[in-house]
Amino acid sequence: MGKRTFFRHISGEVPQNDFFLSLLAFSLDHGPEVLNAIHDDLMFSSDAEVIASQRNGLPRTPPDSGNYVLDWVVRDADKLVGYESKTGSDIPSDGQLDGELAKLEANNGGRDVYLYAFTDHHRNPIDRADVGWLSWYDVASRVQSLETINDSIKILQEMFDDNGYSRFSGFDEFEQSREWFLNHEEQIVKLAFEIGRRSEAFELYTKMHNQVPQHTTTKQLTKAFKNRARSLNQSVHAISYHPDESRKYATKGYNPCLLAPAITNEVGVYMHLNTAKTDEIETFVRGNASALTDLVNDHGMTLRTSWNNLNHPERKIKQYSDASEIERVLKNNVGSEYWKRLYFGWQMDTDQPAKELVAEATHRIDELHRLFFDPAEKLEDVPHY
Repeated sequence: MGKRTFFRHISGEVPQNDFFLSLLAFSLDHGPEVLNAIHDDLMFSSDAEVIASQRNGLPRTPPDSGNYVLDWVVRDADKLVGYESKTGSDIPSDGQLDGELAKLEANNGGRDVYLYAFTDHHRNPIDRADVGWLSWYDVASRVQSLETINDSIKILQEMFDDNGYSRFSGFDEFEQSREWFLNHEEQIVKLAFEIGRRSEAFELYTKMHNQVPQHTTTKQLTKAFKNRARSLNQSVHAISYHPDESRKYATKGYNPCLLAPAITNEVGVYMHLNTAKTDEIETFVRGNASALTDLVNDHGMTLRTSWNNLNHPERKIKQYSDASEIERVLKNNVGSEYWKRLYFGWQMDTDQPAKELVAEATHRIDELHRLFFDPAEKLEDVPHY
């Protein structure tokens, strides 16, 4: 492979691939532990080596295989394994995968051939039996779980952490310190991103380089930028989601969200209705007051309400569980003072294991799609954006 170059700036697909490949090749000097940790269906021998990359492709190109170049190729005594990497929402085309498989076959030297695609998706977006798939998030998790730590593995772990590939692993026990607040903020956002990746109905609402806006204090919260807090002036984090088909639901104030206080390990999954945004939402709430009350009772929800400004120090979020009181609020109070923002939903058990918390929160947020978005069975004149 010649002299290895380590890339400091890894924002974007190509720099990330270059950086990962440099460290992978370096790690093979110590054995195939990283590769074997990444794969649960392949086992590489000690002679595994990187033999090709985007910058140094395979030598033989068969006719009609196109100009596709594999991101990297690993060879050992009995197999040749090619890798195609995509980040963001990108996936390789069937034509690209066909061409790359043809190139591997033309260069296999009698070895078994395998092709893997790495993407940022939570679920396999590639419907093919002849191509393996791994999520970069799974790759990161497996590398970060390695017990052996040498320089290449340590830098790989830091790369995944810096690029936002670390999975939500739970909340730290509360302590009154600046470090706890900063860590808590990052843990909330990691949870929000993981729910967004797993949800079948909603996407996390982001803008400006995938920054999470609206009542959060975090900046550049993506796989390309490590989560860092701007300040500690928020008392409640409200992180919004929107249906796959339209981001406007989040900007219009009819959307699911996570509600998480800044100073306690509490998280709730709620349907957010902001009556201060448009008259349409207030009219919808008043017209469906009885049906919304039934939803709360039938599905074990609570109703929380607040002023439009969630973070006023003297205006705490109100909570309702009694049916008659909920219906009275929805008929008579919405749109004024403490009843401008309405939140219908559930509090999560944050003491349960992280994987179970993620699964429960994802289930609940997808349930909100069935209950509050067309064709919602019990609600009339559901807002559309």
